[in-house]
Amino acid sequence: MSKSKRNEISEGYSKLLDQWVAKEEYGEPIGCVATTFTFQPALFEEECLSRFLKMQTDAVEDGPLYLVEREEKLSQVMAAVLVDQHNCRGARSLRWDLHSARVRGIMHAKISVLCWSNLVRLIIGSANLTEDGYRRNQEVFGVLDYHKGAEAPRQVMLDVITYLREVMRASNPGVENKAIDRWYTFLDQVEQKTALWGQTEDEHRRQPLRVFSVLTRPGKADVFRQLRDVWPAGNPPYSARVLSPFFDPPEADNKPAKELWQFMRKRGDATVNYCLTMDDVPGEERLIAKAPATLLSVKPPRDSSKVVLQRLNYMERPLHAKELWFEDDRYILLMVGSSNFTSAGLGVGKTVNYEANLVYIVDMNKVTSGYRDLMKRFPESDVVKAPVQFELAESGDDEAPETVTLLAGFKSAIFRLGYGKSGEIVFVLGDDLPPGWRLFSEDGEPLQNGNEVFWVGKGKPSSVVLPWSGKVPSGIWVMWSGAQGKAWWPVNVESPTDLPPPDDLKELPLEILINLLTSARPLHVVLRRYLRCHENGAMVIAKSFKDADPLKRVDSRDFLLQRTRRFSWALSSLGKRLERPVPTEACLAWRIQGPVGVMAVAKALERDAKSVEEKSFLMAELALELTRVRPVESLGYLSASRIGDELMKTAQDLCKKIDDQAVSDNMHLQMYLSKVLKHIMSNTVGI
Repeated sequence: MSKSKRNEISEGYSKLLDQWVAKEEYGEPIGCVATTFTFQPALFEEECLSRFLKMQTDAVEDGPLYLVEREEKLSQVMAAVLVDQHNCRGARSLRWDLHSARVRGIMHAKISVLCWSNLVRLIIGSANLTEDGYRRNQEVFGVLDYHKGAEAPRQVMLDVITYLREVMRASNPGVENKAIDRWYTFLDQVEQKTALWGQTEDEHRRQPLRVFSVLTRPGKADVFRQLRDVWPAGNPPYSARVLSPFFDPPEADNKPAKELWQFMRKRGDATVNYCLTMDDVPGEERLIAKAPATLLSVKPPRDSSKVVLQRLNYMERPLHAKELWFEDDRYILLMVGSSNFTSAGLGVGKTVNYEANLVYIVDMNKVTSGYRDLMKRFPESDVVKAPVQFELAESGDDEAPETVTLLAGFKSAIFRLGYGKSGEIVFVLGDDLPPGWRLFSEDGEPLQNGNEVFWVGKGKPSSVVLPWSGKVPSGIWVMWSGAQGKAWWPVNVESPTDLPPPDDLKELPLEILINLLTSARPLHVVLRRYLRCHENGAMVIAKSFKDADPLKRVDSRDFLLQRTRRFSWALSSLGKRLERPVPTEACLAWRIQGPVGVMAVAKALERDAKSVEEKSFLMAELALELTRVRPVESLGYLSASRIGDELMKTAQDLCKKIDDQAVSDNMHLQMYLSKVLKHIMSNTVGI
């Protein structure tokens, strides 16, 4: 097959990563949350988030520029992933949260909620957040978009939001921290944004194609009970198809097959088709199926009930999709998602997984092409006529790997800036901790000399604080007496502002900040030009600008007069940036506290001002500019009053840095500064 043919995408198929791509009409990114069983942080960070954030740099090709753009954009949104406890580990940026799903059963649901200012996208499918899931396997997924005029059902989004809240509560019983709060706050925001988007239940009920969610967890109805609730016909379906890469072991009584037949028609013709991957036996007309033989034997005793084996046509990718298909003379039901045809996956056994699926129901009396359209989403297969030999299927992704998991007593690890702005990690602990537990760094180095001093010696408190300097860790290793290895304890941050900026953005000189603020180009684009011109990065940039600055050869008064004009341009640009709609609190914090924000300019003034007159005057101008900002109101963004309050508070903080008495030699400047201070500190806007 030619390359062009290989790259063609058949109708009904799509690239999963394309669903993360932000289009201009979607608006500004606000945040995203996802759940997964297996996980690769690099794929989520470099592939999914980069598309969601509309990043222009590449992690491999652009090096530090990628880090700068990533930090800038992630600092302004909320992102989090909830991963099954057996796979919740790995190095990552602390700009997004990683939560461990420590639940009964396993966290097997694959849900992604992507929120832009003008659109919310829900993705539910079979693919884990891994290279295999997004690039190599044969997967299945469904997408629902919510926006003004959308036809997606509101109830599905409400069900998923409720489910994601329940999963987080089950994963962290009794645990409270800022990272978990961000999860709930984001879900609240999505619920509010989509409250008027999509169709009500009454509106959706009249549609020829209807969509429902089927979500399982311990204590919730199994898949077949939920399917009965949404099946629209008075009689059960007479035909079914099953697509699954994994099944219960051969010695099991195959409860999924029994429950499937309970859902089918009890009288008359009924057929269940199992669509399987099969291997040829060289030299023989015999096939090998990686499935239990009970698929054939479990069925009603009447002759009118049939089991048909179908061989999936040649597939270039390993099968990982999971689908159920039911039909009668009028309706077709297709379920896609994470549920394998196993007892745990369908919620019919003693162990129940957390699973997520979408159900599509087509009324053939209203849509004549509905059968053909849905069949395009189901892999092609042929009825098997040759003898089939059943063999034990390989262990599926329903089975957790043999890893040491973190015990419930190790509740949460949060990095924050303590008093004096020094870094520290707060470990929240429970009562049921194992003896002899110890903490280790990412590199495996011990962090404390046993818990006798670290914890027991302090009276076994509910939390302990470990001072931390240097790079903030993605997680901490934990080991205890009797453990067969180390368990990974993910670290999240209390606030995005607690994280240091990238090295290339630390303490930028005032001249560079002025250039950045007056440029219409994105931050990383402007920095690219500087980094290309100066081989050693930010420190050389600062030195080069200092050495090349002709103003240092003039007296301070002339310096102030010459520099004021350029600084006023920068303030005008800063004001325009602050007036733009603000999607999140994190974005507001970045614009004020970030490395190219208001406080960065203030710190640069304190460092680089050539005289006390220059510092005082320009600091007053900066504070005054904040009072002139008129934030734009926009649906789905922070209110103008919230932004205005924060800007006024920041302006007042800047005024505390001004000492109008220090410029007593310049009477006119002293009078001007006193006037500015009086107006701002009295909470008066403008002057």
